[in-house]
Amino acid sequence: MEVEMIKGTIKISKNGGGTIKPYESKKEINVPKEFEYGDLIPLSGNNKFECEFELNEDNKVERLIIEGKEISKSEKVIQQKEDRANRNLEAEKLEKERLEKERKNQKMARSQSSNDKVHDSFKISETRLPSDVRGISVLQNADADIDNFNLKFHKAARFIEDAQGKVDKDKFYFYKNDHNPKRNTGHSFHIKAKFDTEFIDYIIQTQKNSIDKEKRKELEFELDWRLAIGLGVDNVYETGISLHHIYGIPYIPSSGIKGIVRSWYILDKHEMKEQSEANALKDEVFCKIFGSDDKGFEGKATQGKIIFLDAFPTSEPKVEADIMNPHYPDYYGDSDNKKDIAPTDFQNPRPINFLTVKDCSFQFILGIRDLEDKGLLETASEWLKEALTQKGIGAKTAVGYGYMSEQ
Repeated sequence: MEVEMIKGTIKISKNGGGTIKPYESKKEINVPKEFEYGDLIPLSGNNKFECEFELNEDNKVERLIIEGKEISKSEKVIQQKEDRANRNLEAEKLEKERLEKERKNQKMARSQSSNDKVHDSFKISETRLPSDVRGISVLQNADADIDNFNLKFHKAARFIEDAQGKVDKDKFYFYKNDHNPKRNTGHSFHIKAKFDTEFIDYIIQTQKNSIDKEKRKELEFELDWRLAIGLGVDNVYETGISLHHIYGIPYIPSSGIKGIVRSWYILDKHEMKEQSEANALKDEVFCKIFGSDDKGFEGKATQGKIIFLDAFPTSEPKVEADIMNPHYPDYYGDSDNKKDIAPTDFQNPRPINFLTVKDCSFQFILGIRDLEDKGLLETASEWLKEALTQKGIGAKTAVGYGYMSEQ
């Protein structure tokens, strides 16, 4: 459909551009400088001409005819404007990244300043390390620490005095907040973690190199809040955290990743009247991704075609103590209901500390053995994204832990 042209007069500027005054409107319209007027550009004297023009959706001059001659646009000027716009966008992006980095650094500095005021949990004299280890002179130093956080958490557990000043070597702590000024025991501390960012980068790169580029899918997810992973890991504290036994850093085991995606599909993704594993096993894609026994789609035991790797943090994670506070310990202790105890308000709450991970992103890698399974890799990646953003991973997801956002 032919667009109706608007008529008016144009006043051409010596340096390009100009101003149009439509006949049927008092509002003047600026003309972009990319129009090439050629010999119409005034050297002196008259610089007003009859014209017709067309406006685009942004009410900018898109087409221009002056005294019957179509005025073309300069590709050079157009390119210059695009380059300038791209430079501005890039500058805005860099400034946004700079401000975000500065915000994170300030947050870490505040956190570090706060942490420096609290004693570290590691105190060699209050551990059950072998006597010859406790006798090492360098460990007697007040600034002594253990670099590997897995060893520090599990092997250098700290026992302290109880309320009567007696030592209970069967009760261990990684966090203690003693506000009683009368006791003045000095037992206010938390477990501090130190992670080498260069070493974390090395682990991330090693993970990537373990599978050919064309056979893997890399995804990065940032924690929305906190992650409680590995609470059930055996240790002397009775509440654990998943720490790599060699690297010593928090991580999400591949079995947990595969399990949460599989569980999410069975309970949430699979649109069936009855959500169950038996129904999910009727789905061919489900069986190909996760594998199945002889009750699966193919009627025989099959191996899953998707490889799930452990997820490691992409930057230095912050490990922080959190608390759960059962208000009815007597009621919960009477699990067989022999004492007929009710959940009443006069029972003494017993705070339980556990460690969480926050302020970091995790790298997730999925892989395949054969390139013909590329479609399954994309499907599994989408399922992983939906599981992490909609269901979360780890413990206490019902109260907001473990949810992530894709980066």
